[in-house]
Amino acid sequence: MRVVGNHDYASQLLDYANDDNAIVLASNTRYTGDNPQSFNAVDFSIVQVGCLKVGFIGMTSVPWNELAQPIETAPIPDFIANFKMNWQWQDIAKNIVEQYSQDVDYMVMLSHLGEGADTQIAQNIAGIDLVLGGHTHGGESFQQLDNGSLVIQPNFFAQGLTDLELTFDLTTKTVADINYSTLATTQINTFDEALQTQIDFLMGKYAPDANTEIAISENYPTTAQIMNITALAAKQLHQVDAALFDTNLVQQRWILVTLTQAHAH
Repeated sequence: MRVVGNHDYASQLLDYANDDNAIVLASNTRYTGDNPQSFNAVDFSIVQVGCLKVGFIGMTSVPWNELAQPIETAPIPDFIANFKMNWQWQDIAKNIVEQYSQDVDYMVMLSHLGEGADTQIAQNIAGIDLVLGGHTHGGESFQQLDNGSLVIQPNFFAQGLTDLELTFDLTTKTVADINYSTLATTQINTFDEALQTQIDFLMGKYAPDANTEIAISENYPTTAQIMNITALAAKQLHQVDAALFDTNLVQQRWILVTLTQAHAH
């Protein structure tokens, strides 16, 4: 199962939703282009898992502006042409749960809304048993709410994997035991060769020079110095006369290392 996230609208979304290996969820997205059948994402899906029927909802967050802030005041725009968004997440979740709750034993919401919205929906909409979240770049978190719903945020920037094991009582079809753990990617010593081949292909196609050395860092520049270095690079690359920065958005992650284009980005 996959849910469409806000970053995915920068790609060819019709192609993104055509996945032979996963069901793509987009409960608050509607395709309005010439061929409605070509957007293969669905608003709800039921999957048979052993003796259980598991329902899946998928939610996408609002766009962000040029200052890296979510656009949360009306009118909230759609991401791209031909895709109409519905930002009433609670209403959507409520309608889906009411329509399908009798058809499933367990209801899961795959979310790219962020921890706050995930928690609010799980608290307010009875019948959502598990929220597998994303979007919040604040580290992993695990909550079991007063109504029994589980809300999980994974680690971000591929820093870790989330492992959730649920044991069910098949007589009542309720959760009897919860086993939650995480695994840092630094502890993983094996990798999937097919996935690595695909990553190498994509990097070669879209960012062949990402890991090319362009400089060597020998000190720890201040925020002002980082802005100045970035401004000089922008003027050189784009032939602009000036570069404007917000000091609050400068990330001080400069380390003593060989710098590549990926580091500079």
